[in-house]
Amino acid sequence: MPFTLVHPAAVIPLARGRLVPSALAAGAIAPDWAGLLPVPDAGLLSHTWLGAVTVDALLAVILLALFHGLLKRPVADLSPDGWRARLAGPVGGFRWRSPWLLPSVVIGAATHILWDGVTHGDFVEWGPWTQLVQDGSSVLGLLLIGWWLVRWYRTAPAAEASGLLTRTGRNAARWIIGGAVTLTAASRLVFPPRPLNGEFPTGFALLWWHATNMLLAGVSIALVALAGYAVLWQLRALFVARRSAA
Repeated sequence: MPFTLVHPAAVIPLARGRLVPSALAAGAIAPDWAGLLPVPDAGLLSHTWLGAVTVDALLAVILLALFHGLLKRPVADLSPDGWRARLAGPVGGFRWRSPWLLPSVVIGAATHILWDGVTHGDFVEWGPWTQLVQDGSSVLGLLLIGWWLVRWYRTAPAAEASGLLTRTGRNAARWIIGGAVTLTAASRLVFPPRPLNGEFPTGFALLWWHATNMLLAGVSIALVALAGYAVLWQLRALFVARRSAA
């Protein structure tokens, strides 16, 4: 299936006007997180049109709360100077009362369902090309996100870069998180999981299989590490704020 974190590529053309970009992105990735809910068959429901306006909308709002309340400021503080300068404005406030927030998450979820429907043969039967279509669309989505990030960086106004971390602390956090990601990805290469059918692919398929396993493992540990770092950052920010107010 298309990789979860490339699904926001589908909402890039929609991230303008009154629609809320972060809500679109949260909705676009929400359906694949439904397996975490204590609801029977939530993963199946989340990939239906009913799921888009129910379980997906709920998950997207939770993801939005985690992003805006926990992650965005710490992650911005961890970024290189050029990125921090350009993120100074976007990581400010967030309009939770925007009337376009819920429509945005539902539209984002709809793009996920449509994308999966195309690559899973709901609209077109791909036959032996199914896996190639799924993986190829993930690569194209990743390239589109990369293009958008470069374009945004070149056009976004830069402000004075500031943050809670010292340069030493920032570098230490980068090395710790980067090291954890590298070691985890490497461990998947040295100790790969056995395929569901019990047989390892051969040739280029084996290389691609190793690459995707390493990518999934690396992204998973990166999310965990960033969440842990963000909690520590927020606690530090709270301590600094209380000390300043004393």
